[in-house]
Amino acid sequence: MNFSEFEQLLNAKKNLHPIWFELPSDSAATEEDITEAQNDLALRLPVEYRQFLLKHGGGYFALGIVYSLDRDSDFNLARINRQHPLTGK
Repeated sequence: MNFSEFEQLLNAKKNLHPIWFELPSDSAATEEDITEAQNDLALRLPVEYRQFLLKHGGGYFALGIVYSLDRDSDFNLARINRQHPLTGK
């Protein structure tokens, strides 16, 4: 499934079950947020995930949680996965 197909499916689900999308989501990422997170974590995020972060942000999403790059979120991918510089943990 590509991102366009995902968006079509998402829109259909939002129309059928709008209550699933009532919880506040995290703010959408910027290209700068993505670049910073990739550099901090020494990895490259998948294209589709980057597209999702740019458009939807993350956090509470439908019936689940999606890690985001929102600095104020409890679900911030970079903060949760960043290694401590002294311990490596």
